[in-house]
Amino acid sequence: MNYIFKLSVRNVLKNKRRTILTFISVTLGLFLMIFSKALMEGVAEESTRNLINYETSHMKLFARGYFKDIESLPTNKLIENPLALEKKIMENKHVAGTTHRAQFAISMSDSINELPCIGLGIDIKKEADVFTTGEIAIDGKHLVENDDGVIIGKRLADDFSVKTGDWITITAWTTEDSINALDFEIKGIFKSNSPMLDGNVVIMPLKTADELIVLNGGVTEIDIKLKNGKKIEKAKQSLLSTINASGEIYEIIPWQKLAEDILQFITVKKYGGDMMGLIILIIAGVGIINTILMSVFERIKEIGMMMAMGMKPKEIRKLFMMEGFVIGLFGSIAGCVIGVLLTLAFSGGMDFSYAGDMMGEAFGVESIIYPSLTAGMVLAYFLLGIVLCTLASIYPSIKASKFEPVEALRK
Repeated sequence: MNYIFKLSVRNVLKNKRRTILTFISVTLGLFLMIFSKALMEGVAEESTRNLINYETSHMKLFARGYFKDIESLPTNKLIENPLALEKKIMENKHVAGTTHRAQFAISMSDSINELPCIGLGIDIKKEADVFTTGEIAIDGKHLVENDDGVIIGKRLADDFSVKTGDWITITAWTTEDSINALDFEIKGIFKSNSPMLDGNVVIMPLKTADELIVLNGGVTEIDIKLKNGKKIEKAKQSLLSTINASGEIYEIIPWQKLAEDILQFITVKKYGGDMMGLIILIIAGVGIINTILMSVFERIKEIGMMMAMGMKPKEIRKLFMMEGFVIGLFGSIAGCVIGVLLTLAFSGGMDFSYAGDMMGEAFGVESIIYPSLTAGMVLAYFLLGIVLCTLASIYPSIKASKFEPVEALRK
């Protein structure tokens, strides 16, 4: 096998121009796959952090049956006395913090325009124990205790052409099946880069939400932050065994289930980046087939001589497959090195601010993306490059092994 490897390296180096072109294709395909994967992993990680920090927390606790109707934001399935339940939840060893919120359907009006939105009542004191919404105000200020105003997302403010200090009217159905309308001052405008939060949600103190829709101290959800976000299923089962000991009255939904649609969208985008590099690798594979096949026909006499000297057809196949392996090996090494170096070069972040709000609208992230790469990802792409190139050499190697020695020597 050693002499076959040496012979294959010599043959690959013999026709430099064809080899270099094929080598470049393999290198280009791999480094594009690695770098695009690193970018998308960075996007996915930040998007996940934003989801957890602004919207879903690690998990939410609902009254039994609320989640199946969550899209209609029902207010007839409330959690009564949330503080007592949170105290019980905080006794669990997995839990780092809790808060409670109330979400409900509203209509927002500025006397000219009207738009259906989501009202979000928050506990001003406890919100920071789970969420970081207090850090995203870009105009005015975040809500403070005893505030009686609201804050809205930048996208919603732009749609309504309102600013901090303006007044809006919010109309909603109460839990008593009556309509209530109240006027609120916009205390601040925030930007979270979440299309849903920035474009649809009006945040207000929980006591204000209670006055608007008559919650009577109830909430629609308890949000739970864990000490270790990777132990969600274990924490969920532990909590359920405690809080539902007296009966099946609550359900806990992890963030992955709450953000299922968004995660599927991100996954599709990640595969899209992989496909671009894979197409280039396939083109490189076609180039390898062409390179080795041309090499076969140029070396017919040489193949006949090797067969006449006792080299068996399977050894001929090994020789030409080894040539594909050699091109794949060195192309993969170069592609991985360039991909890793490029990722490290942009580890301080890639600025996509020239694209405006595209990154926020598409992925729910800031305009600066931090590529993320693991050794496992690099190894997987390295092996992929070698395997594809080796597979591409199968047909030419079979072709070479089918020559008859006598006929080959006459060519």
